[in-house]
Amino acid sequence: TSAPNAYAVGFGPSKKVVFWNTLLDGSFSDGEVKVVLAHELAHHSRNHIPESLGWYSLFALPGAWLIALATRRRGGMANPAAVPLSLLVIVLLDLVSLPVYNAISRHMEQEADWVALETTRDPDSAAGLFRNFTIESLNDPDPPTWSYLLFDSHPSVEDRIAMAEAWRATTRREASP
Repeated sequence: TSAPNAYAVGFGPSKKVVFWNTLLDGSFSDGEVKVVLAHELAHHSRNHIPESLGWYSLFALPGAWLIALATRRRGGMANPAAVPLSLLVIVLLDLVSLPVYNAISRHMEQEADWVALETTRDPDSAAGLFRNFTIESLNDPDPPTWSYLLFDSHPSVEDRIAMAEAWRATTRREASP
């Protein structure tokens, strides 16, 4: 893909932040890259990776039980004839849980955005970054509500820019006598 991206991975001493070369090709300012780095480091500092795994297990364990229950009449998961039914149940469970999981993910992304603003203290670079993401990734800055709820794991670009502006306003109020 030619879309810019970065992500946080790992636990303990294996924690890393990975930047795709598309983020470092000169399309983004140094300030914008710093916002991305602060955002990804916030995922580590706020333990979002273990938290995501915990949320996943809350969905996966009951899901596995429902798959076992659904395939019981066909001999259970040990019987190859039950595989199509189990795949259907997985798809249905995924469709049902996706809006909930995306809401959880959007909350973590929003928290990482706020920490990045607190760290860099650069709302202009944050807003510029989010605008550039829209241009570079061809994302809809304000998707329809149904699409946002079902498919978006990150806040909308408009929400992220509004957060940068809210951070700026909060900082100005704190700085005023």
